Amino acid sequence: MFLNFKAPIILSFLLMSSCSQFDSNPKQEQISDEEPITGKDFMIALYSGNLHFNEDCIIVRPKGEKGIQLAILGNEVISEVTNNSLVYQGKKYTEGDYIQVSGGGVGDSVAFKKEHNLNECSGLEIFIPN
Repeated sequence: MFLNFKAPIILSFLLMSSCSQFDSNPKQEQISDEEPITGKDFMIALYSGNLHFNEDCIIVRPKGEKGIQLAILGNEVISEVTNNSLVYQGKKYTEGDYIQVSGGGVGDSVAFKKEHNLNECSGLEIFIPN
């Protein structure tokens, strides 16, 4: 009976001693001189569909859907972009190829397109590959 009484006391002590207060992290400061990408954004782990090139627009369109516009912002994720092909993660894709792109979307596409000088592309939402 005595051992059963000690266990709750020891557990209570361990629980109280393991609780501590954490200081909140101060706001992270920008350490780069480059202009940050701004806008309301949302994350999508993976977007897939067929690749289409329309004038200066690169579009990924799942069957039966409107699709999204890929934003090429100078990063090295997508390279060797031409009128009908691109290289994504070391693999070449051409018009009509099925592609899966990881990255995130931008909530306010109109402002983002203006800020980054992107074409309108039929009002499609913007997707930034990573």
